[in-house]
Amino acid sequence: MSLLEDNSREGLIDIANTVQDVGYESLLLVYDSFLDNVVVNVANTINPEHTFKYIIAIRTYSVSPEYLSQVYETFEKIAPGRVTFNIIPGNIKPYETSVNDVVFIEDKIDTKEKLNAYTLEWLKKYKKLSVRKKLPPLMLSGQTIDFQKYSIENGIINIIKVNDFLNQYGSTLLNNKNQIVSTPISGDNDSVKSLILDLESKGVSEVLVYYTQDNKNASEIHNIIKSLFPESLHRPKEMIE
Repeated sequence: MSLLEDNSREGLIDIANTVQDVGYESLLLVYDSFLDNVVVNVANTINPEHTFKYIIAIRTYSVSPEYLSQVYETFEKIAPGRVTFNIIPGNIKPYETSVNDVVFIEDKIDTKEKLNAYTLEWLKKYKKLSVRKKLPPLMLSGQTIDFQKYSIENGIINIIKVNDFLNQYGSTLLNNKNQIVSTPISGDNDSVKSLILDLESKGVSEVLVYYTQDNKNASEIHNIIKSLFPESLHRPKEMIE
């Protein structure tokens, strides 16, 4: 089933049951302007008997720090401790018209470099707001040096893709104990375990597992994850992409 179909209310209920059953610690939901609104669907479907945390991706140009803080506080009343947000500059897809749909800031977000700079300014605004409103820190996706510096300096979780992590491995900027490495998972038990242990040997304590929802091997991946890891390893997380 494709993501466009499975991002529906019914699809979210289905994947949430799978996440809970397998034992993932969290479920990350991506942002796409052509998908259903994840915030609304999570608020409408969150199961109080589940224990995993939702990580909702937010593109900084799409919402103000003030508005996101309101959403955060409201979720804390609905389901305390069950929802957090992953801040991303915005990997705008070719079919999206996001740059043309914003007001007054088109020239601030029309390149990746500008999106990154905009996101860092956005985070500064949120940090000031979070002190006043006592909001918890957010997660931050991105492999740029500036993003890694910000994550370390502010003690927040940085999500980085496995290839970017390995390409930069050895840099002093990667001494972030709160870093999560995201990676596709495929193959048999031994190859999956080998990948996880290799990342662990490099100081990685949290792994974000992702796959497309139309992946025919999804159930096999779930079974590998469910049976593979001893208590000494953190349970992997799941990312819908």
